[in-house]
Amino acid sequence: MRMAKDSTIIIQKDKSNTSVDIEDRFGIVVVEMPLIIPTEIKEVFEQNYPDEDGVDVYNSNDGVKFDKYTINIQMGIKGKISYCNSNLKNFLDYITSTDGTLFSFYSPWVCDGKAGSYFGGVSDFDYFRDDTGESFMIFNMSIVVTKPKSSVTLLSNGNLSINQL
Repeated sequence: MRMAKDSTIIIQKDKSNTSVDIEDRFGIVVVEMPLIIPTEIKEVFEQNYPDEDGVDVYNSNDGVKFDKYTINIQMGIKGKISYCNSNLKNFLDYITSTDGTLFSFYSPWVCDGKAGSYFGGVSDFDYFRDDTGESFMIFNMSIVVTKPKSSVTLLSNGNLSINQL
């Protein structure tokens, strides 16, 4: 079985059957990532009648529904600044390409993934250089999760198994 590195994210575009390991393909590593547990719920329907105490709330038999949410991931690339810029551009070209907006992803760091996600943007670029002259680019990437109850796991062939609850 192929073991994914904790420092990567595996992405599979919805219009593709092939997964991409962003560390292997673009040299991009995860520096910091939160748990990807849904936390936002949709507003519960309620009616506030002026001549009654309190409010009437629609009591759904389906339970509370989760809303889409955004996760922010701190990522990094190590190498010369030209290498960092080139790899970031190639990654952005891939994630925003015409083969579909939506993708599924899996993070070995948090041992979970989500389907029905899309790229929310990148920001906060910082460049660092260590004592040896090696450069690092650190940036934040946001992913918008539209299917909060989905579950994605990594198969032994490196592709993703998607369960859209």
